[in-house]
Amino acid sequence: MQGFSELVQLSLIDLQIRSIQNEIDSLDDGRACKKELEAINQKLSIALAKKKQVSSLLDDLKFKYEKASSEKKKMETQLFSQGVSPKTISEIQARLASINSHIDEVETGQLEAMEALEKITVSCDKLQAMSDQKTQELETVTQKFKNMTVKGQIKLKELGLEREAIRKATDPSLLSRYDRLAEQKMGLAMVEITNNLCTGCQQPISVTLCDSIKSEPEEIHYCNNCGRMVFIRRTQV
Repeated sequence: MQGFSELVQLSLIDLQIRSIQNEIDSLDDGRACKKELEAINQKLSIALAKKKQVSSLLDDLKFKYEKASSEKKKMETQLFSQGVSPKTISEIQARLASINSHIDEVETGQLEAMEALEKITVSCDKLQAMSDQKTQELETVTQKFKNMTVKGQIKLKELGLEREAIRKATDPSLLSRYDRLAEQKMGLAMVEITNNLCTGCQQPISVTLCDSIKSEPEEIHYCNNCGRMVFIRRTQV
């Protein structure tokens, strides 16, 4: 049938377009990676805020320690100076006991804060490394997505031009039948038969249909299962 070869070419191009579009649609656009990075950075932000809080606490404890130590030194100097009355000595000793107790509490607090700061620092470093790694991964994925999308769009444009040229050269009545089937069959109007299987529905065709296609390869035949136009390449006939 005149125009059959054009329909075959058109179907093969439509199949390529479908495949490329599916490939583009399945590309990793980096959204999942970006979401993971945001989660890591959120944890890092919380850890850094905690680190700043503990560092501030350490600075405050250091100030209290220095202040208490300075007061202790003054008290001790006053305690051992001449002419101090027994009552004053008793008051100084009581104050020194209170200062020493306060210094012990501050030192304990400093040790706990330093341990906490060390742990938080390790956590921050680990999260920062994860963030850096995920940022690099996101940049790689995003760049690959852009490159593959552009490459795919260029190929689609080339195939689109070729497709239009073939459509113009195809018999209008055949083209109309092809388009109606394409609309009904999710874009696959004509498909190839390979190993006696319809590649549209993946079902085996009948022996009668197989013989008809082989004896009349230029005629339009329809799959006895899905109703699509089918063909067998000349190398298989």
